[in-house]
Amino acid sequence: MIHNILNNESQKKMVSLLLNFAIQSNTSVIAEDIEHLEDLGFLKQEGIHFGQGYALGKPHQKILCY
Repeated sequence: MIHNILNNESQKKMVSLLLNFAIQSNTSVIAEDIEHLEDLGFLKQEGIHFGQGYALGKPHQKILCY
């Protein structure tokens, strides 16, 4: 739902509806698959609580030590 959200009005509306519901139900929204800084900017402006994706940082390899 988040990938290229700026190009899709239906996706924008769904995010708005989910945020309104989350606020009314005292819950948080996590946006996943935030790939582009432009999408991140939009989501921040809308008030998304948490996010995950390459626009926020690339995953790090976890090194296990025994």
